[in-house]
Amino acid sequence: DASAMQWLPASATKGLKYPYLFTQSQAIHARSLMPCQDSPGIKTEYTARVTAPKWCTVLMSALADTDKVTEGEKNVFVWKQPNPTPAYLVALAAGNLESREISHRVRVWAEPEVVESALFEFSETEDFVQAAEELTGCPYQWQRYDILCLPPSFPYGGMENPCLTFATPTLLAGDKSLADVIAHEIAHSWTGNLVTNHTWDHFWLNEGWTVWLERKITAKVRKNEEFGRLSSQVGWKHLQDDVKLLGETNPFTALTWKLAFGEDPDNAYSGVPYEKGANLLMYLEEVVGTELFSQFVFSYIDTFKFNTVTTGAFRDHFVSFFDKLAAAEAETNTTPTKSNKKKKNKNKNNKDKEDGPSAAAANAVQAIKGLDWNSLFYSTGLPTDVTSFSNSLSKAAEDLARKWIALSATYKTDAPPAGCSATDLEGWSTMQKNVFLETLQNYTKKSLSHPSDVFTAAFLELMDRTYSFGASKNAEIMLRWQTLCLESEAEWIVDPVVDFITSQGRMKFARPLYRLLRASTIGKQIAIDTFEAKKDIYHPIARKMIAADLRRAAEAEEKEAIESQLEAEAELSSSAAKVDTTPVVTTVETESDDEAEVVPQKAPEEVVTAPTAFAVGTPEATSKGLSDQTPAPMGSPDRSITPDFSTPAATPTVTPAATPAKIATPVAPAPTPAKEPTPAPTPVATPAKEPTPQATPVATPAAKEATPAPTPVATPAKAATPAPTPAATPAAKEPTPAPTPVKEATPAKVAPAAAPVAAAPAPVAKKEDAAPQRRPVATSHEVSTFSWSGVSIFVALAGAVGFGAFFFTRRFRR
Repeated sequence: DASAMQWLPASATKGLKYPYLFTQSQAIHARSLMPCQDSPGIKTEYTARVTAPKWCTVLMSALADTDKVTEGEKNVFVWKQPNPTPAYLVALAAGNLESREISHRVRVWAEPEVVESALFEFSETEDFVQAAEELTGCPYQWQRYDILCLPPSFPYGGMENPCLTFATPTLLAGDKSLADVIAHEIAHSWTGNLVTNHTWDHFWLNEGWTVWLERKITAKVRKNEEFGRLSSQVGWKHLQDDVKLLGETNPFTALTWKLAFGEDPDNAYSGVPYEKGANLLMYLEEVVGTELFSQFVFSYIDTFKFNTVTTGAFRDHFVSFFDKLAAAEAETNTTPTKSNKKKKNKNKNNKDKEDGPSAAAANAVQAIKGLDWNSLFYSTGLPTDVTSFSNSLSKAAEDLARKWIALSATYKTDAPPAGCSATDLEGWSTMQKNVFLETLQNYTKKSLSHPSDVFTAAFLELMDRTYSFGASKNAEIMLRWQTLCLESEAEWIVDPVVDFITSQGRMKFARPLYRLLRASTIGKQIAIDTFEAKKDIYHPIARKMIAADLRRAAEAEEKEAIESQLEAEAELSSSAAKVDTTPVVTTVETESDDEAEVVPQKAPEEVVTAPTAFAVGTPEATSKGLSDQTPAPMGSPDRSITPDFSTPAATPTVTPAATPAKIATPVAPAPTPAKEPTPAPTPVATPAKEPTPQATPVATPAAKEATPAPTPVATPAKAATPAPTPAATPAAKEPTPAPTPVKEATPAKVAPAAAPVAAAPAPVAKKEDAAPQRRPVATSHEVSTFSWSGVSIFVALAGAVGFGAFFFTRRFRR
C-alpha cells in the first residue's frame, strides 16, 4: 500500500495478460517504499537485488550489475547505481517488457504491443543526448539512457530517473511531435540528477534550468532558434494560467519559498518553477550575453555536479564567476606580452577590437550589480523582466486565429472564413496548433460576454469540420480543443472529454478537464459521477489531486451560495434599518417581557465580513511557491502537478476569544455604542442580523453563531467550533479579539437558554485561504489487487550513506 507504488492488474495494461508494477517516488514518496533519508539533499550510491517470476522483466534506475540469474521458477536481477543519487530518484518497474536499441547507450522499453511505436517516437533520443553534452560542456555521466514507456495511468509526462526515464504513452502521437518531453527528461540528467536542488524550496533550480536546457536542445537539433522562442511563448501561457489559478499574491507563485514544517511538496506543485525559473535564466542570459552565459553554464555544471545547490549558492556563483572572468580578462589585456603589443599596435585606432572581451565581462559585472535579487527570487506573481518571445512560427498561428475571431462576430453560414481551408495547418508543428487554439481561448476570456456567446457550438463544429481537431490523437491538441469547447458550453464535446480523461491518467490533461467539466453547466454531475466510477484507474497521486480539485469546486460553490444569501439578507436588513434619526423615531419601543426590543441599526457598520487575506506570510514563511497547483507531484513540466494547489497556511494559533456582549435593556434612545455586557447564567451568542428563531443552524452574514458552552466563545467576527476547546476556522488564523466591545444589533427574539441555537455552518474558505491537506509520512492508498499465484517480488537495496538496508515483499494470493 505504499504511495510510491502502483500495482496494475492485467486489465490495466496494453497486453491484458500480465500485471504490472511501477514506482514514483518524487517528491517524498520514497519513504513509503523503503527506510531512507527522503530529502533531495541526501545522495548516496546503492545496489539492489530483485526476484520476480520468469515471465517478468524488472528494470531499475541503475545499471545491471550482472545478467539475470534463474533460480527455480524465478529470475533474479541485480542492479548497481555508482553515482550519488537522492532517494526520490530510486525507481523500479516490473512487467511483460521488451526492448529495442536506438544507439550504443540508448534503449527503449515497453510492452510488446507498444514497443515499436515507442521506438519510432523516441528515435531522436541519441541526438538529444549529444546536443545536451555540447550545451553543458559535460559528458553524459550515467552510462546508459533507457526509456520505459509506461501504461496509461502514469500521472506525469515523464520522470527523470537516472539510467531509466519513465515516459507516458500520451507522447505516442505517431509523428514525433511530442518528443520534446524526452528532451526535457534528458536535460534532467545534468540539471536535477547531476546538480540537484538542496531542498524542495529551491525546486526551480531543478526545473527552471531543465526547461531552459530543453529549449536549447530542441532548437539545436531542429537547427532553428525559433523553436525555442515558440516553446517559451507556449510556456508563458502556461505560467499565466497557473498564476491566475493560484492568485497573484500566493507565496507559491514566488520562485523560491519555504515549505512549512511537515508540508508535502506536492501541495506546492505548479508550472511556476518551470516557466518562471526558465524566464529568469533567459533574462540573465540577456543581461550578460549568450556567449558569456554559455561559459557560466559550463562552470555551474562542473562546480556542482554530484552535489546539491541552493538559490543563494546559485546567485553567489553567478556573481563570482563574472567577477573573476572580468578580472582575468583585464589582467590578460594589460599584461605586456609580445602578442598584446602587436595587437595594440595593429588595433590602436580600434578600441572595440583592442579590449572587446574585457569590456564585455566588465559590462556584465556592472549589469549584475544592478539586479534586484530579492525581487527576482521572492516576488510573487508573474515576472516583470521578460525576454521577447517574438517569432514567425507563432505569428502565422495568431493571424489565422484572428480570421476566425472576425468571422465569429457575424457567423451566419457554414463556410469557413475567406481564404481558410483544411490546408492551413499543413506543415505546422504541434506548438503552432497549440498557439492557434490558445489564441482563441484568450479571446473568449477577454470577452465581456460568456464564452458560449462568443463561439457557439455550431461555430466550433464548423471549425472542427475544417481542421478535424476532434479526430486528433495528439494529446496536447486534444487538451486545448476540448478546453475551448467546454468553455464555450458545446454539449457535444462532453463524451469525447470523458473518453479522454478515462483513457489515461496524466494529470496535465485529466485535472484541468475534470475542473472545466465540473464548472460547466453541461457536465457538472458527469464530472462527479465519472470520477467516482473510474477513480481506481488513476495513480494514487493523481487520484488524490483530482479529488481535491473536485472538493474545492464544491466548497467554492457552497460558499458562493452562502455569500449570495448573506448579501440578500444584508440588503434587506440595511433597507429595514434606514430610519429617520429624529428623537421621535429613535425612541426605543418595548412591548412585553417576551418580545425583543426594536433598536434602529446602522447596517453598514454592523456588517462584518470575514477577511480574505492568505493565512500565510511572506514567501520565506511558506514553502516552495509553487502552490497549488502545482504539484506533484514533480517531474516533467506537466506534473503540475499542483499536488494541492491551495495556499498552505501556517498552523493557526488559537487565542481564547472575549465573551460576546450580552443583551441589555436600553435606557436611552438608540443607536448607542455597544453596552457593557450584563452577566447572565448562560451566554448567548448574539447574531449580527435578526434571524427568525429556529432550532436548526442559521446562516449569518459575516459572523458565525457560537454554541453556548462553558468554554470561551469566539467573537462574532470569527467562528468558534462547538467543541471542548476553542478551534480555529479553516480559512485563516483566528484574529486576536479586539480590546473594545463589538457593536451588536438587538435580535427580534432571543432563543431560550434551554434550547440554544446551533452553530451555523462555517462558510467555505476560498481556495487561496484553505489550509493544505497534509499527508502523513506514509499514506495508505487504495490499490488494485490481482493474483500472481503465490509469487512474491523481493527487493533489497543497500546504501552506503542514506538508505541503510531494507527488504520489501508483496505476496499475491488467489
